Amino acid sequence: MKKIWQEIRWALPQPFLAISAVIFRFLTPLFKAQRKQSDSPWVIGGHRGRMHADNSGTLHDHIRLHTTQPIIWIANEPLASELRKQGIQVLVRNSLAARLAIFRAPVLIYSHGEDDLDQYAILWRNKLGYRVYLAHCLAHVKAGQFYTMGLEKLGFLRMAIFRWTMVDFDLLPASSELEKKHFALTLPHRQHCTHVGGGAHLDNFLRAAQVPTDGRIVWFPTFRDTLAEAKNLNLVIQSVISDPKILDWLQTTGRTLYVCHHINSQNHSSVIRLPQGAENHIRFCSPTTIPELLSKSDLFISDYSGLTADWLIMDRPAVFFPFDIDSYLKTRRIFIPYPEYHYGPWVKSAQELVDTLVSGKWMDLMPWQEKREHWKDLMFPHREPVYSRETLETIRSRHPLA
Repeated sequence: MKKIWQEIRWALPQPFLAISAVIFRFLTPLFKAQRKQSDSPWVIGGHRGRMHADNSGTLHDHIRLHTTQPIIWIANEPLASELRKQGIQVLVRNSLAARLAIFRAPVLIYSHGEDDLDQYAILWRNKLGYRVYLAHCLAHVKAGQFYTMGLEKLGFLRMAIFRWTMVDFDLLPASSELEKKHFALTLPHRQHCTHVGGGAHLDNFLRAAQVPTDGRIVWFPTFRDTLAEAKNLNLVIQSVISDPKILDWLQTTGRTLYVCHHINSQNHSSVIRLPQGAENHIRFCSPTTIPELLSKSDLFISDYSGLTADWLIMDRPAVFFPFDIDSYLKTRRIFIPYPEYHYGPWVKSAQELVDTLVSGKWMDLMPWQEKREHWKDLMFPHREPVYSRETLETIRSRHPLA
């Protein structure tokens, strides 16, 4: 019901936007002819206008740099201004100009939902061009949507509202047959719209795998649904970085530990204190910096992030730290059972994480080699950066006007 409440809450303080969105629904047929023009710009966005990243960001870069297809990115400020400085054609989300571009676009692409492009795009369903839902990362870990705990308890009306607020699309490109299988669990009513030939963001990880590492370590704990779980996460982070052994080890080895918060989580730096003298070896970072940090990292630490699947293709060590997995699985589902999935050390406490890091055992990939190869064979049909090109080819081959 969280998504339902978000839809309602967003509408309340902005009545003009909501009312105009309803009016615009009846105007969309006026732009139908423009969508058939070969030079009409496509429209793309992601993360509700907050980030230029993941599948949408990578595909957008591929289209504008390697094709002649006009394409417009939709973003909130200040991201819109930052992208303009890079010479990227961008419009501000929810603006009149952006809405006109959306109505004219033969193809609309988003990473999370239609509201990546406009807060009220849900009201224009079946009135727009060809809608492509990319999903922002690989669907091999956290599950959601119709594969969510407790849906069977919803009544008819609440289920109808839940279905209405769920992402809708004409095409969902999957990176592999395994991901297509997982999409069928989360969006069973749109299975016929899912086709293998996606995973654009994997190109970034394949290229990053060629970048020399520099001793950094990235720890990315994912979002927790409840305040109690979030507070517990902060306590665990504080416990790890306050352990004298970890700072001594980082200083001795010349390494830096980056602790990154999820885009939907509170910035760790506002609630967690760095120990004295740790400034040069322990740093907090935002989710927008993760791709750059990972490219030079020796190790990735996480719990339930889909990035653990992306990281696998880079052939570097990983440590899995789902310290609260028992409580997490009471409200969440994971596609692959954790005991089968983890392809590196699974640590269950702050002390065990510190001991594992300091020991250096995480550097040895041999104990995990068979499992790593098993999952790579299932998750990655290609071991070279061709996923953006394949995603574009999938869209063009399925687009009714192509």
